[in-house]
Amino acid sequence: MCLEKNNLKITLLAKAPEEIIFDPFIINKTKHDLHLMGLCDLLSIHTALFDWNLSAQNNNENKNSLIYDIAQTLLNNTFELINSGNQN
Repeated sequence: MCLEKNNLKITLLAKAPEEIIFDPFIINKTKHDLHLMGLCDLLSIHTALFDWNLSAQNNNENKNSLIYDIAQTLLNNTFELINSGNQN
């Protein structure tokens, strides 16, 4: 986790999730206003991954590939779910 304190960037250790449950059948049963909140979260994952790539490329920021890959997979699975819903 990256924070700013006294105009300096500090990095704190964070624990990766032990398990992520992604069930498209449950997601499809939720109310539409919850989908909007989920979309906001989805966009935050997208921008976080983009920022992480920029930081790794330009500032030699350490990029934990396991956590990055989990977030990228979650993002891709969500996009696939959205696209499959639009075809029905």
